[in-house]
Amino acid sequence: MPKDSRRTFLKTVGLATGAATVSGTGMVLAQQNDDSSESSDESGGDDTTGRGGGWTTFRGDSARTGATDESGPAPYATTDWSMDIDGTTRLGSRSTNGVDRSQIEPVFADGTMYLGVKTDTGTYDSDGYVVAYDPDTGGELWKRTDIGAPDTPTVSDGTLYVTTDIAGTELEKEGALYALDASDGSILWKRDDKRQWANPVVANGHVYTAYGRFSNDSGAVAINPENGNTVWENSDVSTDEVAYADGTVFARTGTALDADNGKKLWQQELSSLEAVHDGIVYGSRERDGEPGYDVLAYSASDGTKEWISSFDIETNEKYLGNVVVGEGMVFVLSYDGAPDNRSDDHQKVHVFDAKTGEKAWTYRTLASTYGDPTLADGTLYLGGKFTPASEPDPGPPAHYKSVVYAFDAASGDRKWTYVMDDRRTASTPVARNGKLYVTTYELDGIYADYNDSELFVLESTDEAPDADHRIANDEAVDPNEQPTAHIEASPDLDSCTLEAGDEVTLDGSDSTDDDGVVSYKWDTDGDGTFDATGETVTVTVPRCGSVDVTLEVSDGYNADKASVTISAN
Repeated sequence: MPKDSRRTFLKTVGLATGAATVSGTGMVLAQQNDDSSESSDESGGDDTTGRGGGWTTFRGDSARTGATDESGPAPYATTDWSMDIDGTTRLGSRSTNGVDRSQIEPVFADGTMYLGVKTDTGTYDSDGYVVAYDPDTGGELWKRTDIGAPDTPTVSDGTLYVTTDIAGTELEKEGALYALDASDGSILWKRDDKRQWANPVVANGHVYTAYGRFSNDSGAVAINPENGNTVWENSDVSTDEVAYADGTVFARTGTALDADNGKKLWQQELSSLEAVHDGIVYGSRERDGEPGYDVLAYSASDGTKEWISSFDIETNEKYLGNVVVGEGMVFVLSYDGAPDNRSDDHQKVHVFDAKTGEKAWTYRTLASTYGDPTLADGTLYLGGKFTPASEPDPGPPAHYKSVVYAFDAASGDRKWTYVMDDRRTASTPVARNGKLYVTTYELDGIYADYNDSELFVLESTDEAPDADHRIANDEAVDPNEQPTAHIEASPDLDSCTLEAGDEVTLDGSDSTDDDGVVSYKWDTDGDGTFDATGETVTVTVPRCGSVDVTLEVSDGYNADKASVTISAN
């Protein structure tokens, strides 16, 4: 039952006393009074593409931008209400191209919140339920317990689409894709002919999803939302997720498909396609040979590379969060997949200009961040956990607490932090109607029954959080200054004697940083990819035309670039 709210208590009791179990169906329904419905601007339309329609699928919309036009608490946050969840919203470890996907997100439509919850996730069990709540009170509207362990649902046009693992199967989990009536949870149709269905999106009159997740039987598929029949199937594509924009389906593993027939339009090897916005699809990849990641932007229409930017990581930063795109920027979170609960276990937010790839800002958090970033009305939110510096034991059972960060998306200034319950970690925050919905879970548990979650709803307040509800010493971290890249050429590039075939030595050792430069990376042929490292490189003057050479220097947190053009004089 929701805590800290008399209004919540009264409404929930009213729902509970009218609850009814439908025998043999795994369904629990709650009776509602005629005056219980409230107006909402959320979309229950026929697709999940709209940024203004709230948060209706994994990463918010069918383009997987992680952004919404909704707003969250301002200028500060406080708890409106919270309630225990019988199970967990943590999926467990699952990553692709170094990108972690381990959170179940709440979704909203037509004044209702839907949530997938896992109750048994051991080796031999895969159970859970999907539930509908009143998002203003936490009152349960209906609950379906017989479909296995669900992922983040997708809601569109009165139908809730949810992928699950089949309950009770061993090791190689089978899977199912369900279409449920969003008003009462009854099953409209079911697909269990494939394994491991991906989070679906609804757009262009179809349900787009994938199956198999890199098994021998995998593919992307378009499904008729009315009856679950296959419209088209491409078994040459193996992916764990799809996105949709402007008539194209993007497989996360790098392939763009025609949304009408499933035919391949273009492909990018060794790169993920994660989020689409304004004609550009964004992704990330782990760099070869040195610790770090590339963030990439491609033309959504033909796959032409628009830009590539890179950042170094420390050895403990093992994963990326899902890319967020909005407000003219791209946001990427790097973090450790198995931190040691210490307060100095920092993660970083890396932010790039969406059109050019130039780095906008970087923020290093004191908290360990686990949920994916989300963007709402100019504010970037992240969830995680924080261990006070005074805690004597950094390992379990360390006295860590769940925490949410709010940043100004344009400047990177921290607006507020809000600390919640003990011994839990905050997942992906989702904004709706001026509030923030975030589930928390116990990080130490391996199985779901030791890993129960709690749902917190944060609302606006004019008062800054007290010392028990904020990261007080976050202010003490000095901002890391950006390094300055500088290139010296020998011989001088303006020399009149410079001829084709001559060798030019480029030296970046005069680059500066307050804490010292830790890496030098060179793009010596102007193709946008770094191909050399070290303080100096040698470049041959081209026989025709010119070549642009770029140096990027990094101090491990921020980076700067400098370029020169080499040609015969």
